[in-house]
Amino acid sequence: MEMKRRKSIKTRVFTVLLLTQIPLIIIIIVYNFYFINYFNQSISKSNKNALTSYCDILQDDLERINNGLLNYVASDVYFKMLSTDTRYLDAHIHSLEIINYFHSLLEDNRILYGCYIINNRYQIFRECYASQKSNYTMNEKLRSYFSFYLKQNGSIFENLWQPISLGDESFLYMIKGFNGTYGVYLIDVTSIHVPQSESGMSEEKIVFFNGDQIFNNAQDVQDDGIKLLGKDNYYFTGDMRKYLVIEQNVDFAHMRAAYIMPYHGIMGNLSIVQRSIIIFSIEVAIILIPVSFFTLRRVFYKPIDRLVETMEEIRNGKMETRADEDYTEAEFRIMNQTFNAMITEIKVLKIESYEKALDLQRTQLDYYQTQIRPHFYVNCLKSIYGLLEEERYEDSKNAVVYLSRHLRYMLKSPSIAVTMEEELQYVDNYIQLQQISLAYPPRLTVEIDPALKGYLIPAISILSLVENSVKYGGKSNHNLVISIYISRIVSEEGSFMNLTVSDNGPGFPEDVLEKLNLCGVENPNSDEHHIGIYNVIQRFILYYGRERVLFGFSNIDGAHADIFVRDNS
Repeated sequence: MEMKRRKSIKTRVFTVLLLTQIPLIIIIIVYNFYFINYFNQSISKSNKNALTSYCDILQDDLERINNGLLNYVASDVYFKMLSTDTRYLDAHIHSLEIINYFHSLLEDNRILYGCYIINNRYQIFRECYASQKSNYTMNEKLRSYFSFYLKQNGSIFENLWQPISLGDESFLYMIKGFNGTYGVYLIDVTSIHVPQSESGMSEEKIVFFNGDQIFNNAQDVQDDGIKLLGKDNYYFTGDMRKYLVIEQNVDFAHMRAAYIMPYHGIMGNLSIVQRSIIIFSIEVAIILIPVSFFTLRRVFYKPIDRLVETMEEIRNGKMETRADEDYTEAEFRIMNQTFNAMITEIKVLKIESYEKALDLQRTQLDYYQTQIRPHFYVNCLKSIYGLLEEERYEDSKNAVVYLSRHLRYMLKSPSIAVTMEEELQYVDNYIQLQQISLAYPPRLTVEIDPALKGYLIPAISILSLVENSVKYGGKSNHNLVISIYISRIVSEEGSFMNLTVSDNGPGFPEDVLEKLNLCGVENPNSDEHHIGIYNVIQRFILYYGRERVLFGFSNIDGAHADIFVRDNS
């Protein structure tokens, strides 16, 4: 039986392209692409000039009004007096003079919607609006917005006009002032004079926007499916109908302007010869393109599609999937054989890598756990020794019982995690041991969500935090109170288990507090005086993963430690 002749896929693709596509590319691309590009460039240049002319007028108004407000704030006597310490009555008189000046500005600058003079110290909020534009409901929204905005942000000195949208209305605002006194100018973007408002050319629009926020003609833009991309060069957009868009930045304002016009194509502007050439090119393409497509599909597209499907299955976890090697084309056969061998090798290496990572994690967890144990045992033995010296034999007997319980807990639990309920039992055991040995025994309060009693955490973690509070939080003149709160918190970022341990002691030293709050992010060198807390942080990171845990340490009526664990859903 005669063997199949192996043919090069590169030769087949080259032959098909040479015989079918090159004539069509020469006719259509060399002529039509150049002509279409020239036609579009001419339209975009014309629209760009119109947009630039209009924006220049708008920018002159914005700059003039901005400079006027700046000069007024810097030089007006009443504004300066209102910005300094003065009597309450005088402050209101000064604000009245200022608002009267703003009234005159509205008459001279028809682009303005309104003006405010605001002073939070004297509870002053005076306003004036252009009567033909004023809307009571919108004025109330604006008043509430700027009252809250200035109280929240403190000293503000804007250099650019900033956009704001309230419902269906959009505005540009400029704030300048000092010492708690602010002058605010407002421009209604939706009522800014644009060329189509006079020309009647409703199909052509100038739209102001900032990112996804559209300030005028928003409904028309949305209905036509127009996407404003923020590009400097012209582009086409639209769903059912195509539009040509030209954009540019509006100087002195944090927004862009877009000139939008329907794109009717170029066929209506072509000569008979030009139309004939395009129609002939299309007729040739109708015949040649299907022929070349079916040829390429059989010898090139299908093998590529099969290989891509195999790669997708492997990416989704099906590592046993292999590419088909039964091809007459030499390149695909060799490529798929090599790919299959590579996947087999990757699978073996991946298994070995996982095993090494698990071994390393177990070693680190064992290290942190053994680092905690000697520290705790030595403290317990010191306490029992002190009781024997004081001849408190009954207390020392009880202390030995409590310590033995703890030792049994440690010896019978070689696993790296225990339930929340079990950990709290031995925290209580530790507190009872401390209550025997201390003159001012610590007290413990625990509040836990019943649903979290079975929640798994690294062993000795809560115990280490409580031990730290006893060691550093105790005072000689009153009892130490330790509080433990365990709950579930649900927020926009997800669901979290929240563990809080706090006390009424002196709190963390500032240098230690800074290191603790960085420990979960940067792994700073551990403080030998707080080794237990550092170990808790590292054990939580190793057990849950760094991306799932958050730590917070503060001094709120004593030391306060928060641990958040994101649910792994």
